[in-house]
Amino acid sequence: MPGYFDKVEVLVLEKRLKWRMLILNLLLTRSIHHRLFWRHKVDDKGRLSHLFWCDGGAQRDYQIFRDVVAFDATYKRNKYMCPLVVFLE
Repeated sequence: MPGYFDKVEVLVLEKRLKWRMLILNLLLTRSIHHRLFWRHKVDDKGRLSHLFWCDGGAQRDYQIFRDVVAFDATYKRNKYMCPLVVFLE
């Protein structure tokens, strides 16, 4: 199948560029909102595997209320096809 691998390689490159653009966006946002915090991990194939971010407002709210609500954005891809919501105190 001529050209198939070229298309797959282009899709992989596009995904890598998208997460790099996301990190660049976080860097630019932090230049304006100095309390923005994030951490990310990339797997051995160069794909974004984990991303956590927290803006200054959420940090302030946590300092005041000490509660956390976390939503799983990948719920449509898990085997149960249902959202996961975690409440922590």
